[in-house]
Amino acid sequence: MEEDFVADARGEETFQDIKYDRSNDKIVRWTLDEMCGEFKKIFKPFSSFVVADAYKKVSLKFPEDILFSQNYYREIKDSKSRWGVSSEKYREQRLKNITVFMEFAPSSKDVAVSMPPDEKVNIPEEIQNHLKSTFHLLDSDGNQILSQAEIQNYLRAVGMPYGPADAKRMILRMGGGEKGVACDQFIRAVATRSAEDAETGRYIVVLSLAEAESMHRIIHAFSAQGITIGHKFGKTSELTLRLDASMGEKPSMLSQSIGSQIMRDHQLNRSRQCLRFIDCEHFYERASLNLLLLVLGLNTSKSREAFFTSV
Repeated sequence: MEEDFVADARGEETFQDIKYDRSNDKIVRWTLDEMCGEFKKIFKPFSSFVVADAYKKVSLKFPEDILFSQNYYREIKDSKSRWGVSSEKYREQRLKNITVFMEFAPSSKDVAVSMPPDEKVNIPEEIQNHLKSTFHLLDSDGNQILSQAEIQNYLRAVGMPYGPADAKRMILRMGGGEKGVACDQFIRAVATRSAEDAETGRYIVVLSLAEAESMHRIIHAFSAQGITIGHKFGKTSELTLRLDASMGEKPSMLSQSIGSQIMRDHQLNRSRQCLRFIDCEHFYERASLNLLLLVLGLNTSKSREAFFTSV
């Protein structure tokens, strides 16, 4: 039995005993060959991570490069049974805390700079209105264009590098020109995260502690022999294990395979803020909170609240 806090009729917190179910917590085994060859069969995107109360499923649109192992969270195929709820009776299943995660690139050759804004993505009206307000706050001279200096202020607010060269690069990625970025360009680029400093083909994978220990040993075994992971398939798979330092500025590196490059700072930071949100952390610095809100930009405030309170 474990204890959770609940609010009584007077609004005061009291203890409630809850029995957490582990009946579906068997190990899902996978091989190194499967990881290098068909990783999407063993690692799933966090957008498919579903929490549930007695009435409905709750999920969020996370960046597609944030994945989880099925030993961290098990996808339940039965439509009548899902995370936290069983078809037989309602049961609680505690989420594992995120301690170790892995930077993973299946093939170095497939790593590339992310694409420009996606014109086909439907942006909720609430998100559009929020970003429109953000645009007008940044537009200090009111000319309906964000200049280089104003883009620098935006970058500083979300904790990204904000030098003149960084601002120029961001303007180009948002589809702007010499004068700057228009409101519609800003909204679409920020909401779809397509203007961020990130690379496709590079992922964050949340592992169980047992999996992390196994990957740590594999990395050192391959390094001792001087060979790259993935050589069997004629490619270099990049692996970096990190221990999350919680409130620290950057998770510490535990081990790294031969031929691996580290993830870009912004991509690592925004992924980590998502993991902290999934872990139900409450304390964020201003820049971290701003970044988290931008990363979850395709989710309404109500859906974010429902997810956070349900998980």
